[in-house]
Amino acid sequence: MQWSFGWSSYPDSAWKSARDSGAIGYMQPEVIKKYSELYGQQTFVNEAGVSILFDQAKAAAPLLIVKNRKDPKELSPGDIQALLLSAAELEGRVKQLQLFMQALDEDYAAALQHL
Repeated sequence: MQWSFGWSSYPDSAWKSARDSGAIGYMQPEVIKKYSELYGQQTFVNEAGVSILFDQAKAAAPLLIVKNRKDPKELSPGDIQALLLSAAELEGRVKQLQLFMQALDEDYAAALQHL
């Protein structure tokens, strides 16, 4: 049994540069609000993705025990149960992240229509 998950976060350097340089002071308040919300959602998605990436290693701990011993039969019923629960939780979190990413993609598309 093997799984992998990679994460590349969404960059927010343009927004941070605009904010930190004071350039957003020249933008309309409704535009600032819209972009602030968009980048807030983007930050949420980024943090969720990174969290899942780190929890993947924790979920795979029983597999590492087997790898070191070279015999999968050495997994206890408790190890198997922990592995199954961790894998199911991880899968659920990835599916939830996909929904958040889909909503973010729709927000991006809406923002681009107003440029």
